[in-house]
Amino acid sequence: MPDGGTRLTHRERFTGALTVFGGAMFDRTRAGFEAFNTAFKARCEQPSMVDGR
Repeated sequence: MPDGGTRLTHRERFTGALTVFGGAMFDRTRAGFEAFNTAFKARCEQPSMVDGR
C-alpha cells in the first residue's frame, strides 16, 4: 500500500450442486468470517510487543 499499510483480502467461494441447500449454514459461516476479520483487524492494529511499543 502506498501509505505503508497492509491490505488483507479474505474470500471464500462456495460452488457446486449442494450449495443451493446451504442457506442458514452459509449465513453462520459468513458471520464467523466477519467475526474473525473484526478480531484480526483489532489484533493487527495493536502496538507491537516485538519492538517495545
